[in-house]
Amino acid sequence: MANIATTTDRINMLLEDIERGDYPERSDLEETLTTGYAWALQLDAECVQLERQISVNAAELAQETNEERARELSTLARVLTRKRRERDSLRSLLGVLRSGAQARVA
Repeated sequence: MANIATTTDRINMLLEDIERGDYPERSDLEETLTTGYAWALQLDAECVQLERQISVNAAELAQETNEERARELSTLARVLTRKRRERDSLRSLLGVLRSGAQARVA
């Protein structure tokens, strides 16, 4: 499976094609949508894992003040925010691509 940056680039390229009225092959659209949604699910799973790690660290931090644990918690929160942004951006692009593909069929 292509990496997420390659998938995002592919989505943007297909959207540009659609915008110009040059509709891609259905198989290209379906493959890109499938790959994109697979990445979105992967990001969902990563977010869930990060949320669990944050919960564990927060509970342990509440029991004992530990500067290292606080830094780790801060890092996890930043990574979670970045992953959520990445996931939301990808899902938004996928929604636009799906709408563009459906407009061709309609």
